[in-house]
Amino acid sequence: MRVFIIVLIKPIIQTVVIFLLMGHFLKRPFFKAFVLTAIFILYSVLVYGPRAECFELNEGIKSLGLSFSYNFNTVITFFEARTREQLECYEYFLTYWDVVFAALYAIMYAAWINALFSRRKLLWLTPVIFAVTFDWMENYFEIQMILDYLEGKMLSEGFIKLGSAVNSLKWICSWTIFIVLIVGTVTKLKNIRSKAGNGS
Repeated sequence: MRVFIIVLIKPIIQTVVIFLLMGHFLKRPFFKAFVLTAIFILYSVLVYGPRAECFELNEGIKSLGLSFSYNFNTVITFFEARTREQLECYEYFLTYWDVVFAALYAIMYAAWINALFSRRKLLWLTPVIFAVTFDWMENYFEIQMILDYLEGKMLSEGFIKLGSAVNSLKWICSWTIFIVLIVGTVTKLKNIRSKAGNGS
């Protein structure tokens, strides 16, 4: 009986200790950033990727949002290459799974910026805010195009150009985020070396 109790209690104690340690380390910005990055990667691999398989083809672009820009012919070709079921799946994907994806990468980038910068954090967060906003806006344009196409309506070339412009802005903001993170990493490393040099 005693052995049974020990076997039962031991993993519970270990779990409690792990959560207490996580609670301690989660106060540290870099640990938060690593945890959020891990969550983002797990979502991308286990949820986001598999949910996209229902509309992806072996040839051509896998998603309109993955290209820097697109035009009327690109959209028509993309839609005509897919069945109604695939387009409905794509519309559902954009409505739910891609929205969560954008939210997760925005939170992850915000965590890294918070960890890397000690001043002007709101300024450095600006491209992240715009990136996720443009991402969601571009989803709206794509969803509307899909619905119009499935209903047999004529797609508006001006509407497609606007959606493409928003998509391009999303990618520009994404590249800006990477530049910000590189600058933040280099600055952080310089500060660490400077403090180490002063300490010695």
